[in-house]
Amino acid sequence: MIRIAVVDDVCEVCTQLEKYLLQLSDKYNQEIEVEPFYSGKSICDALKKHDSYDLIFLDIELDQISGIDVGKFIRDTLEDELQLLVYISANSQYSLQLHQMHPLDFLIKEIQFSDVDEIFKRFLKLQKKWSDVFEYKYGHDSMMVKVKNIRYLKVENRMITIFLKGSDNLPFSENAEHKGQYYGTLQEAYEKQLKQHGFLYLHKAYLVNSEYIATYEYHQVILTDHTIIPIGSSKRKEIRLLQMQMCDKIEKGDI
Repeated sequence: MIRIAVVDDVCEVCTQLEKYLLQLSDKYNQEIEVEPFYSGKSICDALKKHDSYDLIFLDIELDQISGIDVGKFIRDTLEDELQLLVYISANSQYSLQLHQMHPLDFLIKEIQFSDVDEIFKRFLKLQKKWSDVFEYKYGHDSMMVKVKNIRYLKVENRMITIFLKGSDNLPFSENAEHKGQYYGTLQEAYEKQLKQHGFLYLHKAYLVNSEYIATYEYHQVILTDHTIIPIGSSKRKEIRLLQMQMCDKIEKGDI
């Protein structure tokens, strides 16, 4: 469970950030609890009672006790140098004042989903909960490849082949003895590593990076390099629903 505090005296900002964070909970397959606070005093009181948060989003321009004062309280009074802070403001003039609080990042209002997404990914990396590399075993060797470069995975007789961007087949040279292949299951690759990166389990034999999908059709998808990947009959309804949800989020500006 990841506990996150959102501190802002504008209720709409807290609501918007909570909405974004819950979307990221689904995207990265992480269990998240978000608790809003509407004043500097309320978050300080909670911290005094030994409430703990993995991450705190903290508005600077709070009445009475500012976000900067809250940061000083955390660093100096509580002597907590490890608490991760993300400051929020309508302008960027506070950068020097924030230096001594060494925050994880700084958000400028109006807050965009993409900015929160990038910060949350950094947080997950720091917490060792997320990685941008795909790891697999080739014999006794541990292999790694950048997730963003994977177009899709295909399995045949339990042998999984990795197809990369800019490659007709394997990610390695012709003399690499097929190290771009390994024995395993797509289900395990999906659940443990690739689901949180937006991969789609389109077919029992294919796991596809959605970033490389150019066209969705009822029974297949066409990738940006014109590769055609079938959609299994049992997956068509699920994929169609995901596509509609994605379009809806884009229209609303959530992505």
